Amino acid sequence: MRLHSTGPFSLGDVLGRGSMLVVAAVAAAASVGCGDQDRALGPSLKTDELRGTFDGVGIGDDKAAVRRRFGDFDRFPQAYPIEPLEIKDDGGSGGSGSPWSVVTGPHHLGPGGLGGEQVTLRYRGASFFVRDDRVFGFLVTDPRGQTRGGVGIGDDLSEARDQYPNFDCEEESQGDTTAVRKAACSGQVPGGRYLYFGGDPIESITVMERSVRFYDY
Repeated sequence: MRLHSTGPFSLGDVLGRGSMLVVAAVAAAASVGCGDQDRALGPSLKTDELRGTFDGVGIGDDKAAVRRRFGDFDRFPQAYPIEPLEIKDDGGSGGSGSPWSVVTGPHHLGPGGLGGEQVTLRYRGASFFVRDDRVFGFLVTDPRGQTRGGVGIGDDLSEARDQYPNFDCEEESQGDTTAVRKAACSGQVPGGRYLYFGGDPIESITVMERSVRFYDY
């Protein structure tokens, strides 16, 4: 159909307000579907420590599932650094207060020392730890990814202590090297997952299939 007019008109004049809203919704949906490493993380994100997922993807999923949800990752991902893309590693427990290590093999053998490749899929706001094409943990720095218990990035570590009273909490301390281990709280949650809050105020939230303490050696 060809439209004729004797004067200027807007798209809203042609479609009407209701149709304009539909067009806007379709455009927004299309924008969300175009993911890459700089993908803006939406407001509905959730760090589900019980299921072991972040924004619906997590422990037990393969790399393809992570890519479908968050977009492409580095073509040749490495085991380290484990922090999301926007974090600069400070040589200690990481620029995000993350655990010192999530390597699954002895350090002298490297991340693949026990057979199978370990890599970290890094995005802005989150990174996923993968071994043998299966996610075994992830680290969240996006503040919209707060836990089921309502604890999120920027909260005082005391809120994690209050919400998870069975967790072990440690003050910031000097490590065996010159690195500083930031304050942290960690422990097991119902369902068997392990939850780790790093920094005070909280800088990162890590969820693992087993205690992060087992990864530090």
